[in-house]
Amino acid sequence: MTTTDTRPGQARTGALWPSLLAPEHHGKDELCAVAAEGVRVRFADGRELLCVSSGLWNTNLGYGNRAVAEAAAEALRSASYLSTFRYENVYARRAADALVQAAGAEHYGRVLFSTSGGAANDLAMKVARHYLALRKVVVGLRGSYHGLTFGGFALTGEDLGQQLYGVDQRLVRHVPPNDPGELRTLLARQGGQIAAVVVEPCPIWFCSPNNATASSSPSSCGAPVPTTPAVSHPSPHAYSAASSLWRPRSPGVQRAFPSPVPEGSVSRTRRASP
Repeated sequence: MTTTDTRPGQARTGALWPSLLAPEHHGKDELCAVAAEGVRVRFADGRELLCVSSGLWNTNLGYGNRAVAEAAAEALRSASYLSTFRYENVYARRAADALVQAAGAEHYGRVLFSTSGGAANDLAMKVARHYLALRKVVVGLRGSYHGLTFGGFALTGEDLGQQLYGVDQRLVRHVPPNDPGELRTLLARQGGQIAAVVVEPCPIWFCSPNNATASSSPSSCGAPVPTTPAVSHPSPHAYSAASSLWRPRSPGVQRAFPSPVPEGSVSRTRRASP
């Protein structure tokens, strides 16, 4: 069911159901991007904001980068879609070779492509568990976000309804960030069962969409938040650090996108040492 009521103060809700955005914020023009160029994003309400998180960490070369756009357009014209599922394609081969050279061929040997950040985390956990056959436990950080696929969702350290959705977290452990002591204790106790430890950058900018000074509230990982004026996307992912239930942090205050893994990212396997 869609709502077309546009009474003053009430957003218009269409067919789109955005991820992790409270229903009362659906349809708001201030949360609807219409264009982006360089490092700025324009919203349907007319504002243009500085992006401080490179989208979901995947527009590092800027929005509308001409080289990226032309390469993508050429691939779409000449192939449209070619899979790496039980096949190969020349575009994936070229990209894999380029990634290995950029990352360092002395450290990386092969590339596994994925379709999203969450799927890349699933794949990384599969590779770790496959390589270390008898070790199945993966460790993440409390308050972390690693995607909504069932593997990445299990690794996510923030309560986003994992129990409600039947997500299996029996082979996942979480430790607090910035606390090496608890990680050492866990490794001493269960080190022989642990296949990988996954960490992420901590998004610490909490900014008002009207260019006000950033919030001094602590971030989800406990790091202090700078009070230097800055501008961020009015992100839908504004959680309260004090509660596992979604709620806006405070009126008009949002947080930069929390996902540490960009959508459309690549999961790379490290070459095993002899």
